[in-house]
Formats: sequence, C-alpha cells, structure tokens
Amino acid sequence: MIAPYVKWDHSEEWTVPNFLESETKSGVMEIEVDMSKDDNQYLLGHVIDGQNLYPAAAYVVLIWKTLANLKNKDYLQTPFVLENMEIHRMTIIPKDGSLKFTINILQQSGDFELCEGGSTVVTGKTYVPEDISKAFANSPSTAPRIEEMELKLNQQDVLKELRLRGYQYQGCFQQILETDVRFSNGKVKWNDWVSCIDAILQFWFMRVPTRDLYLPTKLQKVVIDPQKHFQTVRECGGILGVFARENLRVVKCGGVEIGGFKATYVKKRHLTHPAPKIEKYEFVPLENTTPVSENAALQVLLQLVLENSSEVLRMAKVEHGHPNEERLMFNIDETLKQEIVASLDTTTVTSKDANLSDFNLVVVAGSSINNELSLLKTISQNLAKDGFLLLEGDKEDFNLNDLSTLGVLVSSQITDTKIYALLRKPVETDANSSIIIKVTGDFSWINVLKDAMKQSETSGNKIYLYAQGDKFSGLIGLVNCLKQEPGGEKIRGAFIEDPNAPIFSLTQYSEQLRKDLVHNVLKKNVWGTMRHIQLENNKISTQHAYISAQIPGNLASLQWVQSPVDLRKNEPNLELCHVYCAPVTSYDVLLAMGKFSEERPLKRNHFLGSEFSGRDTTNKRVMGIITTSSLATTIEVDTEFLWSVPEKWSLEEASTVPNAYAMSYYALVVRGGIKSGESVLIDDGSESIGLASIRIALKMGCKVFTFVNTKGKKDFLEKMFPELIDGCIGCDSEEMVFNQTGGRGVDLAFRCTVSDHSEASINCVTDGGRFLQLGNVDFPKGNISNEKDISFHGVALGVLFKSEIFVKKRVWELVEQGIIDGTVKPLPRIVFKPNQIQEAFHFAQSNTHREKPILQICDNSQNPVPVLATPRSYFDPNKTYIIIGGLGGFGLELTNRLTRRGAKKLVLASRNGIQTGYQSQHVRKWTKLGITIKIFTEDITIENTARQLLADANKLGPVGGIFNVSAVLRDALMANQTETNYRTVCASKIDITKHLDALSRELCPHLEHFVTFSSSSCGRGNAGQSNYGYANSAMERLCEARRDAGLPGLAIQWGIVGDVGLAIDMTKIKVRGMMPQKMTSCLSTMDAVLQQTNPVVSSTVFQPKNIESMKTREVGMTEAVATILGIEDVSKVGDSVSFVDLGMDSTMVAEIRQILRYNYDLALKVAEVRALTFRQLSELEERSESVTTVASTNHHEDSDLNLVVTPSECLIRLNDKNIENGLRPVFVIHSIEGTVSTLIPLAKGITAPVYGLQCSKETPDGTIEDMAAFYNDKIKTIQPKSPYTFVGYSFGAAVAFEMGLQLEHRGDKVNLVLIDGSPFYIPTCSKKNGIEILKTKKAVHECEILVYFATQFKKIDRRKALDELMLLKTWEERLDKISQILSGAVPVSDEDVRDAAARFFYKVVAANKYQPKSKFKGKVTLIKATENYIDVGNDYGLSEVCELNVKVDAIEGNHRSILVGSSVENIAKIVNSGMEEIKTQSF
Repeated sequence: MIAPYVKWDHSEEWTVPNFLESETKSGVMEIEVDMSKDDNQYLLGHVIDGQNLYPAAAYVVLIWKTLANLKNKDYLQTPFVLENMEIHRMTIIPKDGSLKFTINILQQSGDFELCEGGSTVVTGKTYVPEDISKAFANSPSTAPRIEEMELKLNQQDVLKELRLRGYQYQGCFQQILETDVRFSNGKVKWNDWVSCIDAILQFWFMRVPTRDLYLPTKLQKVVIDPQKHFQTVRECGGILGVFARENLRVVKCGGVEIGGFKATYVKKRHLTHPAPKIEKYEFVPLENTTPVSENAALQVLLQLVLENSSEVLRMAKVEHGHPNEERLMFNIDETLKQEIVASLDTTTVTSKDANLSDFNLVVVAGSSINNELSLLKTISQNLAKDGFLLLEGDKEDFNLNDLSTLGVLVSSQITDTKIYALLRKPVETDANSSIIIKVTGDFSWINVLKDAMKQSETSGNKIYLYAQGDKFSGLIGLVNCLKQEPGGEKIRGAFIEDPNAPIFSLTQYSEQLRKDLVHNVLKKNVWGTMRHIQLENNKISTQHAYISAQIPGNLASLQWVQSPVDLRKNEPNLELCHVYCAPVTSYDVLLAMGKFSEERPLKRNHFLGSEFSGRDTTNKRVMGIITTSSLATTIEVDTEFLWSVPEKWSLEEASTVPNAYAMSYYALVVRGGIKSGESVLIDDGSESIGLASIRIALKMGCKVFTFVNTKGKKDFLEKMFPELIDGCIGCDSEEMVFNQTGGRGVDLAFRCTVSDHSEASINCVTDGGRFLQLGNVDFPKGNISNEKDISFHGVALGVLFKSEIFVKKRVWELVEQGIIDGTVKPLPRIVFKPNQIQEAFHFAQSNTHREKPILQICDNSQNPVPVLATPRSYFDPNKTYIIIGGLGGFGLELTNRLTRRGAKKLVLASRNGIQTGYQSQHVRKWTKLGITIKIFTEDITIENTARQLLADANKLGPVGGIFNVSAVLRDALMANQTETNYRTVCASKIDITKHLDALSRELCPHLEHFVTFSSSSCGRGNAGQSNYGYANSAMERLCEARRDAGLPGLAIQWGIVGDVGLAIDMTKIKVRGMMPQKMTSCLSTMDAVLQQTNPVVSSTVFQPKNIESMKTREVGMTEAVATILGIEDVSKVGDSVSFVDLGMDSTMVAEIRQILRYNYDLALKVAEVRALTFRQLSELEERSESVTTVASTNHHEDSDLNLVVTPSECLIRLNDKNIENGLRPVFVIHSIEGTVSTLIPLAKGITAPVYGLQCSKETPDGTIEDMAAFYNDKIKTIQPKSPYTFVGYSFGAAVAFEMGLQLEHRGDKVNLVLIDGSPFYIPTCSKKNGIEILKTKKAVHECEILVYFATQFKKIDRRKALDELMLLKTWEERLDKISQILSGAVPVSDEDVRDAAARFFYKVVAANKYQPKSKFKGKVTLIKATENYIDVGNDYGLSEVCELNVKVDAIEGNHRSILVGSSVENIAKIVNSGMEEIKTQSF
C-alpha cells in the first residue's frame, strides 16, 4: 500500500486560471491587470486624445490567452482566430490600482463576452482552427519591395501624423519605424504582441484620409499564427514588414493578419488648453487724445510698466475712500492675467502711509488734482527710483497740465469719461556714461554692440540703439530680445520713423529720453510705443453665413459662421437663394450635439438644415430642399428641387412643405410603388414626413394605418385626419393591423423617422410587401424577410440628390401636382425669431411637440440683411496661392487648410524641395484630390528668381495669396552672434518679403492676401533670438506700409506653435510665460485674423495665472479632477458647487470614478460622483471618510460667497459708457453679499451707463420694502424720470422686484431683468438647506444662518458649531463666536466679520419674510441658469406676481458661472436688446 505516502507537493507556486464550468459549457476567466506592477506600466503609453485607453490590441491578446487556457494549451503554441469582434465602450486605464476583466467563452460556439465593472466591453467569436494557413486571406506572404527611390515616412513623421490626429502614443506604442506615403507598406519593430497588433491598427488609422479622431469599434477578423510570427521575427532580425491590401481590406505583419477594420468618429475632447489671446500690435501715442476702451487704456499703461520693470511687479493700491478703487483693481487684475508677469505682489496702503520705496507701481483711483494735490505730491516724492504712479480720474476733474509737479508724464490714455495717467521720476541722460549705436541694414554695428553690452554688464552704462531713415528697420524686435540678455538691461531703443525728424542725439531728444523708456517710437511727429491691444470683436458682418455648433454637444455654442457662397461656381443648375425661413429638425439637433458617429469620414457633415423658403435672385418667392446647410442666410439650390410658393401661403407656411412632401412622394410613389386601394402603414405618423405621407396615401385612396407612441400624438392625428377610421391609429400594435386586414397585413410600411426600424412595423408587412425606412440603415437578415419575401428600401435625402435626372424630375412633378390639387398643405409649425436660434433647437430637442420649429432668418417684409458671423476664410479655386516654406511643418498644415477651404492651385516654394516621406505623402494626397501642386526650388532671395516664382504662379491662375511661412534660426546670445548669422536669418524673412512686396504690386493685381509669419520673440522678446526678432520686426513694418498704401498686408506674431514646426522640432526654444498653441487652434486663429484690417496681430497662449497668489500648487487628486473638468483655478469654484454644476458629462464621470476607485479605493456610484464638490473631494484627499456622508452634503445658494467689508458707497458707476443713441442708465442690484463686484463683468458688456446699488452702512436692511424705498431715492438722483431698467441678481432680484412695484405705484414705468432670482428664490434655497425662518424660533434660525455663513469661508463641524451657538444666550454673543471661528480664515478684522455676518443674517430673514403686495405690471425678463439644484418652477414663480407673460431665457452654467465668460456676454446682449426698446425721451 503506497497510497498513504502519496502527497501534494506545495514547494512551488503555480498560477491557475479561475475557470467556472456552467451548463452551457463555457469557460469563465477573471483577469486582473494591476497597474502597480512593472509588467503593466507599458499600457500607460497608450494615450488617445489625452486619455490612457486600454488598447484594442490588448483585448485581442486577453481573449487569445483565455481561449488557450480554456483548452489547457500555451497560447504561444496555439494558433488563433477571432471574428466579428465588437468594442462596445472604451476603458480608461488607472495610473494606479487595477482593472478586473471577466471573460466568458462558450465552448461549443466560440462566442465570447469580455466585461469590466459589470458591463460588457467586447463581444465576438473565437476559435482554434484546424489549419491556420487556410484562415489567412489569399494574399502574398511577404510585403512587396518598396521602390528604392520612393520616399518614406520615418518614425518621427509617423508620430507627428498620429499626434495631429489625436493619438499621443508613447513608449512601446511607437513601434512603426517607417512607411510608404500610401500607408500600405512599412516596418514595425517587434517588442510584444500588444504593441505589434496595435501598430497594425495604427496603419488603419493613418489610412483614413482626414485628420479626425477615430476609435476602433469592430474587427471583422484577426488571425494569429504564433509559430509563423516568431519565425519571421528571427528571419528579419526583429524588424517586421507590414503591408496592407486594399482589395482584400487586410493588413498583415509576420504571422498576424487583421481584416475588416471599422472605426467610429469621436469628437475630440475639449481639453483644458487655454484659448489663445488674439491682439493687434500697433503704434499707440504716449499721450493719446483718442478715446479708447478702459481695457485698452490699462493694457497700454500696464504693458509699459512691465516692459520697463523686467516684468516684476510690486504694486501698491492707495486706499483713500474713493468708490472706484475696487473696480479699478478688479480691471487691473483681469488685465495682468493675460500679460507676462514674472512675479506679482500687491499691497493696499492708506492715504497716510507714504512709505512706497518698495513698490514699482503705485495706483491711485479717482484722483482729483484740485482736491488731492498734496496727497499726490507726497506719493510722487516717495516713489522708488524705478517706480511708476498710475492715476485714474474723471475727465472733468483731471487736467494733465497740473501733473508737472508730480514728475514726468510717461503716458496718458483717455476713455469717454476717464483719464489714466502714468508718471515717474525723470531720468536725466548722461553723455559720458552712454553709448549711442545706429542700427542699419548692413549689420556693421553688430560687433560694436557686442562690446557695448559686455561693457554695460560691469559699468551699467546706457546703450541707445536708434534707427533713422529706414522705415523697414527691425529695431523694435531687436531691442525686445536684447533686453532679455546679459548686458541688455540698460538698452534703450529709439525708432525715428518720421523722415523729417532731426538726427538722433541725446540733447536733441532729451525731453523724451527723460522718461527712460525701453522703446521710443517717433511717427508723424508723435512719440509713441508699440503695444499689444486685445481684439475686442472677432465677428464680421456678412450676407453669407450658416448656423453651426462651434462646440459639438453644446447648443449654447450655436452661432453664425461665414459661408463660402460668395465663391460659388455659378453652375447652370444651381440657383442662389436668400433664406427667409428654415425648419429645425431632430436630425439637426443630433448633428449639433455631435451624436452621429460615422464610419466613413468623408460622409460626415456638421452643416444643419435641409429645407427652406425664401427668395431667388429675381425676388421670386421659392421653397426647396438641399442636402445640407439650409439654416443659412444664402444657399445654392438645385433647380430640380425648387418650387414656387403659392400666393396664399406665407413663407413660414411654405418652409414646412419641401422636405416632408418630397421625401414622402419619393418613398411612397417612386421607391414603394404605392397603388390605389393598397393598405399602408405609416410608422410614427405624427412626425412631419409621417403627416405628409398620411395625407398622400389618403389622397391616393389607400387604407392607412399609423403607429404612434403616446396618447397625445394619437389625439393629435385623430383631430388632424378625421377620415382615419377607428382602429387605424395604435401604439406599435400589430394586433390592430391584423384585425383590420383580416390577418393579411399591409402592402407597404414606411417608417419615417431616422432610427432603428421597428420589428412591429416589419411584422405587419404581408408576403411580397415592401418596407421602407428613412435614412441609410442596415436592414435585418433574418427569418421574417426570408419567409415573407419582403423587399427593403432605404430612403435618404442624399440618395435622392444622387438619383438619375428622371427620378428628380418625377419627385418635382409629384410635389408640384400635389400643390395644385390640394394634397400638399403646410404642416403645423411654431416660428422662432432670428435671435432665438438656441430656443428653436431646444424646442426641436424636446421631441414632445407636434409643431415644426421654424427659424425665421429674415423678416418677410425686409430685404436680406447682413448678420454678425464668426469669420471663416475661403479661397478661390480659380486663383493660385503661393506658400514660401510650404514644405515645412506649419507650411504643410497651412497648405492643407487652404485646400480644404477651396484652393485648387498652389505653389510651394522650398529650396530643398521634397526631402521626406512626410512631405511626399501630403503632396500625393492633394494631387489625388485633383489639386494642382507645383514645387518651386529656386532661390527667391534673389529678385529675378522671385519674379520667376510669380510668373510661374500666374500661369496656373491669377495669384490670390502670398504666405511667407519660411524661417531659418541661428540662435545665440548677442555675445556669440555674427554678421553671417544675421544675414542668413534675415534673407528668408526680409529679403524675400521685400521682393514679393515690390513685385506683387506689379504682377499680382488680384492679390487678396499678403501674409508673413512673425514670432512672439519679436513682439515680446526672447533671449538668444535677436536676429530672428530683428528680421520679423522688419517684416511687420513692411506689412504696415502695405496697409497704409491700401494693399493687403498682415504679419502674425505666433507664440509657441504646437504639434509641428520649430518649437516642436527644436526643444531648446523656450519662451517666457507661454504655452504651445495647438495646430488646430492656430488654423482657427487664421480664420479670425485674415479678415481683419490690422497689419500686425499676435496669437499667444499664456500659461494660466492665479493673480491672487502667483504660486504653483501641488498636484494631487483635486488637481487631477479639476483637469478633467477643465477648471483652471479650483480656488475660484465654490466649495459647495457640485461637479454636475460645472458641466461634467458622462465621459468625465467615467474618468473621475476611475481616479477615485483606483487611487483611493472608493467605489462611488454615478449619482454620487455627480453630487461631489471640490470641498468634499479635498476632504477625501485628507482622510478616507464614508462616501455616503460626503455625497449627501447639501448644496448652498451662495456657495462661493465672498466676505467683503461693508461698502462705503451705496451708488457707484460701473462702466464708462455715455448716454448715447437714446439709451437710459441701467441700475444693477447686489446679491446677498451686498456688493456689486461680481457684476462688474456684466456692466462692462452693457452699452448703456451702468450704476450699481450696494448695501452700504446707511442702507436699511430690516425688510425688502425698506431697502427698495431707500434705493429708489438714490436712483432718482441720477435719473429723475422713468422709464427705469433694473437688473437684479439672486437676492437682488427680490429687491429689484419691490423697487419696481413701488415705482409703479407712483406712476413710473419699470423694466425688470432678473438674473437667476425672484422673490421666491432665496426662501426656496433656505428651505432646501433646512432653514425655515417662518417655522422656527428666532434663536434657532439665528444659529442656522450664522453657521451657514461660516461654512462658506472655513471647513467646520457644522453640528458642533450649531450646538455651541445654541448654548449662547444673546445675539451679540453668537456674533462674537462666529467672529472667533473665522478669525485668521478671512483677510478682514474681527469687527468686519461681525458686521458682514449680521448683515447677511438680516438679508436672509428679509428675503424669507418678503411677500409682494401686488402684481407687477411692466415687462419682466428672467435669465436663469441651466444648471440649478433647486426647483423654483420654470419661471421661478414670477407668473403668480406678474400681469404680463414673463420672458424666460436660459443661460448655460450654474448660479455663479453664468456671471463669467461667454455666459455673462450673452446676459449683456439680452439686457442691451431690452434697452433698445425703451429709448430715452428727455433726460
């Protein structure tokens, strides 16, 4: 007996898969991918659109391994076939933690399902073939030899191409070493199975002819023969050939073959990449007498200070009780956020504190020379040696001549109502310690300058560089760069552009040089400076525009975009029409929302609208259908689908007809062959096409059935078609149809909505019947269609337009005859005005209405009027466009943009010609599209050669544009520069541009664009690039001269260009305070700047700055979540604002859940993530508390409440607008904080004068009625007579409402604009937060409100604080306790905390007790946030207390975010629109 001696050997550990046998004979395997293990770290290199996504190739390998384990085999010895693999969703890889997959394979069928987190990720079929060789496609086993002379894309070219498409692969996912220009043959480095298979998929991505982002969704077949693969690896030394066979739709690499690849278009995420700041760079007089905006005035003066202070700003605000102080500092902070500031320190000093030696900028708001001269003298005398004094004052109180006693006036800028003056102590010039150098175009001064800068480093001598007699001098760019280098601190520049000015000398120009400015420009006998001024308006007025969603998925981004109709081809079958009315369909909404994902990229189109009514060029009323873009001002229409509008129809009625009836006739008659007496089923008959189809079928004598999905729709159809007999309208009721047809079914069924077909409607079709489906769909391949012999027909508008001419003619005749015999009638509709684009789309989106939403683009009684549209540049296909440097990185992208915008003839000038496969691939792609590309390789720095370039281009077509994109770098500090370097750099910039300028005036009479690419190193300076700055600056002066001569000329100062170009290829380039601007953003910028008139502009992406601290914060979980949400500064988001309030979408939810799950082991539900706030997230980061407790914390109405000292002034001016065009003032009423500081951005956007009402110490705050009466007395001092316009925000809405009631009682007229508030808003918020003032004792709600107040500024234990306050007996004791709790947490005194808390309490109580005593009679507009956590009803209860209908406008955002960015701009537009309706009569 040896059995007792047989035992298990546990000395070694073996990994055993966890298989669970089931009744269906399946194998289930659980696999954990632990990202903390080094073996899995390589997966983090699979980055797509900024996200770590689990690779499709890794799924393939997981399934392969699982199948082999199921069969107890080594997967490396197991051949493998995978079929019909579908990827249902993406999986985000956590940087830490692990992913847990469950794979279930049915042994008999091979069907499998891969799940993660309980949801299906991948499905398909897999098996081990008996003969793997038969599983491969019948194609050559090796790649054909690439021609030796054919250029190839190298590894860097491939990575660049993928990066531009949105694939930021890293590490082992960069295995493609080279490929031909067709992406059909290449080489891949073998590393592992996942990276190899992924490289094959990357070939598929690159073969897509557009730069859009696609993700793999289906692999029809994957075949892997591991033995053959390893043999190939050995034979090829680890470098595998990969090749594609277009005819077989397979890509093969070694022993791996993938066929039938399908991908889905995915809109690129709106990543947290700051938008570029687009500015004009222009000459500004130092003493400017032309009024500018306040923003422009501050930009000029602050840039002067920064430029002359080495970008280090130590700022002091002198506080002397003027009400404008807060507004001015707010505007200064906003301006500094978009400037290069190395460091910033801001201090507030009192008027008695004159110790200013530590500051280089002192700010005094509301300066009055007459009343405060002694104060200003004290300040100026105590300025630091390098300090500046910035004064702001009202025009009537400010005389610049009186400033002479305060110092030298550096600059003065004026607005309509204000004067801004910048002063400093004078600096006398010393000829003995100064070096003067004339900068000329022969560069003979370079060595002299090098010696001078070296000497200045030790001696501190001033160096005066001047240019005179050379209007195209690059002096400005030169000085900007040199001042960043050692020895450049003392450089001063003088550009004497005025040809009649005296020769430069220290004595001749001593008055200007006393200002000691880095730059001094004399132009037309006026001293000035070159400054960057933000372009305020990027819209253009145009007759040709279309409606488009600028951000797919955001209906708030719908806007007018310039269209290319003015470059139409004038084809005989196309008629230009002016659109007056155009319907908005649910299909348009889906397009705008980015919901359609197309597998074929060239078919994807984001233009909206397919039918219209309007007038043709003869002013005849017409209506028609178009494949796309009828939501436009003008369109070109195929005359085959254009009908005259009957005299009795309005254009609104006519616009409902064309698409519905044309598609119905096309479906029922042309495709379906409907006959009189047949039975017809119209599935979803309440839609517009369904209504038209029912009407047509009834007219033809057919028995009609229809399916609807609601009782409301059924009632609607019964009312509209009383001839439909009982039992013909049902809800997907097959029984109804079979009962009425005796079990036979219908002859024809038409599902007339673009969606998946209904099984019910197919089942109702009789044997040999016809089924029609609207849209391009895949019809079922199953038993029903085979048994019944049903014919299936897809009915699509695009197919109709591509049909034979007789089909088009037949449809036109059917509609025309239907109009004549009365079959065709207008459909139910609702009309939206031209300014209600978003409302029309929201109406169509709701899908609960029977009316067809019609957007009235132009009033019937008017001629077509221009619209303000986002500019978009288009290029004439008959003209030739020249791109100097067109084969460089930016040049290729620019060429690609021109070809996509209409250009068909291009000349690319490049001395080296086509040198790389990347260049060759682009040229091949364009040529294949029918675009003529000519490569010019001669040296155009020579004038005769430049002439030849223009002559060759003119042979293709008249030259329409010249773009100089070329750049040569010879970077070095000035100490190491040479004349040769300068000449080399300037040749590609100055010489070429000068030749093309002169010659184009002679040879290019049709020139529309003359564009040169400059750099921020010219406009802002960059050490080591003085020659580059000089060359670009000279080009800018040339463009200015062209504009002055009435010719096209534009220089664009680019910051750091991302994705391609010098900044990417030469990583040593670093520019201060800037970030790379993505190529897509650069090209969009060109749309904006090509059509404006400024000769020099700049486009720069600045690194985000927090003016409050200017400190880099530690990156943690909070920062990671903020990045996902697109939040630049978490400190500016209220602690209690939920993530859903910040615009979190489902993808973001997935990312945040992954972070919390894998980094903190917190398994949150979707709803819990949506309810999270940054305060709660911060608490989670500090301590791992219960998720349930965190996610259930209440929200608050004023969650980011600002603690401010009680304002000293009750009524203050918020903007500098004058009373123009008959507009009366606007009065804005504070929120519950008592100050109007949060409303300053709104005031700046209002065209009328704006005054703010603040809760000062003199303001009664016991009741809303008392407060309103007090404020009414105040406004009467500004505007004695009505009509009045009040804008109330939040708490201020209730005050504004009561002010209106009181004034109406006196006989005055009032217009109310209430921003996210009403008399019932604060009470509802209070109740939401558990504060019920009218139902609790005074002590209780005192404590509750005070604790609520404290929680806005400090994290406290709310329950504990309530208990402590309840133990105290008096109100004063409770205020003291709150002051004690907040001591040190807020930057104000304890007394100010007590005062703020008390006033907050009084306002909350007053708002809760307020009840309007009568109804308001005037006009009321409610502007509400789309994201609100409380339910106050659609109109916030206003309909109960208003006699007129309340106009409700929804603005994207939450209670706080609507006051910033584009949201506050939209609010200002609404206020301005209302102001136009109440013009002033006498004032």
